Formats: sequence, C-alpha cells, structure tokens
Amino acid sequence: MKPSELLIKAQAVIADPRRWTQDVYAKDAEGQVTKTLSPDAVCWCSLGALEKVAHEENANGACFAATEYLAVVSEECGYSGISDFNDNSSHEVVMKVWDEAIKLAKEDEK
Repeated sequence: MKPSELLIKAQAVIADPRRWTQDVYAKDAEGQVTKTLSPDAVCWCSLGALEKVAHEENANGACFAATEYLAVVSEECGYSGISDFNDNSSHEVVMKVWDEAIKLAKEDEK
C-alpha cells in the first residue's frame, strides 16, 4: 500500500466530525477513552486513524511514511506536529491538512 492510499483511507475514517476526536487516540460511544484498535472505538484522532487503518491493512511500512507526510504539512502550517494540529484545530482545518498531506504523498509517488 502506498502512503497516499493509507492517508486517504485514514482520512475517510475521520471525515465525519462525529468519528473524529481530540486529545486522545480513540473514544467509545459513551465518550470514554479506549484503545485505538478496540472494537468499542467509534472515533479517533488523526494519529489514531492512521494506526487503525495501518493495522487493518497490514501496512506498517506505509504508516511510517504517511505519518511523516502528515507531520511535515502540519509543521508547515505552524503546528509542532500531528497531535498539536489535531488537538488545536477545527475539524475543517484538520481535513485541509490531511488533503495537503495526501497531495504531497501523491506527488512524491509519481
């Protein structure tokens, strides 16, 4: 799996604001913190979504590269890293950063 493909799938996990969270990797339906890969998880942060999809797709190699793309773009936007942009931005801003990371990954894969 290419990093761009992993980014696209992980972004889809949190594209609905109800499936996205801040300050923790994952939460259950009651809003309680849970493990990223728990069957009870219903929403994830950006890093949690990457971990979830990488595990489901057996794509740990692509996950490292995908994380780097997301980190680079978030830092270019003035954040100190992925957690910083995820936890201190609106869902709309988070989706725009993901879009830029996907674009960058696709350009590098050409």
